[in-house]
Amino acid sequence: MKVLIAEDEKISRKALMKSISDVGDCTIADNGKDAIRLFDQAYAKKAPFDLVFLDISMPDINGMQALNIIRQKESSRNISRSDRLKIIMISTSMRKADIKKCIKLGCDSYLCKPFKKQKLYKELIRLGFDIPDELIADVDGSNSYTELVAKIIRRFNSGEFTLPVLTHMVQEVQSLLEKSEPSIEDLATIVEKDAVISTKLISVANSPLYQGVELIKNLKTALQRLGLQEAMSIITTITNKNLFHSENKPLNKYLNTLWTHSLACACCAKYIAEEIHDKGLQSIFLMGIIHDIGKLFLIKAIVEISPEKPIENSDLQAAIMEVHTFFGAMLIKKWNFPTNFIPVVKNHHWEKFPGDAGKEVLIIHTADLLVTEIGYGSQQTDSQHGSNNKTDKALSNLFRQLGIDPDRIKVIRDMVLDSMKSLTDLF
Repeated sequence: MKVLIAEDEKISRKALMKSISDVGDCTIADNGKDAIRLFDQAYAKKAPFDLVFLDISMPDINGMQALNIIRQKESSRNISRSDRLKIIMISTSMRKADIKKCIKLGCDSYLCKPFKKQKLYKELIRLGFDIPDELIADVDGSNSYTELVAKIIRRFNSGEFTLPVLTHMVQEVQSLLEKSEPSIEDLATIVEKDAVISTKLISVANSPLYQGVELIKNLKTALQRLGLQEAMSIITTITNKNLFHSENKPLNKYLNTLWTHSLACACCAKYIAEEIHDKGLQSIFLMGIIHDIGKLFLIKAIVEISPEKPIENSDLQAAIMEVHTFFGAMLIKKWNFPTNFIPVVKNHHWEKFPGDAGKEVLIIHTADLLVTEIGYGSQQTDSQHGSNNKTDKALSNLFRQLGIDPDRIKVIRDMVLDSMKSLTDLF
């Protein structure tokens, strides 16, 4: 069996390849455009694919568009319905509208991530492929973790998953910023009600991340230096820091690492944004803080449901990585974050970004890669503590795409390392 896997995220692609490699020869694509190109090449060589997996959310050409193009090409070549290749759509979404649209466009199956290997094999059998009985019977340990994560997703979609509400102060500041002419004075009136937050805002305004010529000693001056949007980001960060804490010691250790990664990513993203000189990137710090919010809530839910599960288990982490971006996007929708936050959370692990990709998601992806390289990974196991040629090349390409001289990578790297010495204590 000749299989094409079109999946934009490395973790999901690797998991699918691992499941399918025992029954077919795999070719991979990380975006829809490459999937179409590989489909055409295989047909031209008279060695077409038997099966294609298309992730719905991909850069350049998404899965639904690729599905439609492939079916149109088959139709133009007079390939009969019985002879055309089998196409399985994969997604974290179980929205009925998406499923119906895919079926209408001509997909043969629709699988929701994360899915068990056995479920995949049974679906392949239904589609007419031969799968050895011993593979169906072989249930590996990773399936229990996959099912656990899938269970949490189902609970969230059914409304059983309870989200913490944003603090009253954050809600007040949000309401203020929605007014036609919000002022620093109005913001100061809201913030000064909380002495702890006021003190931390002053400290952050004096930190290397925002420090000016003069030392700031009062709240109003701190807010003037930060600006309304930046102040909102810092307030939201301060008030939601407790989300990264647990009385469960193993979980708290994991959350601590995730918090440090998020803070480093926010810091790095701000420095990258300053290089671009774009005033429209005022929320970039908060985007860095919440980009992995899906991972945070998934691991907390897992510990609540199955406290006996080892948090650092590689199969469990792989299952979380596979769905945390889509899950995080659903979370911030529930929290009514601005719409420009959604693609940042959902797409920051894309490996390739089209020319029209938003600057915010490109910056967060770059910051995520850079801080992991210098030792602030989201897990203890993925902190590289040192550069390598592959990462350096990727960062150079990303900086060029952002219009920044790659020589600035080392400068920003050093700035992040220096700032994190003080920022960790400030929050």
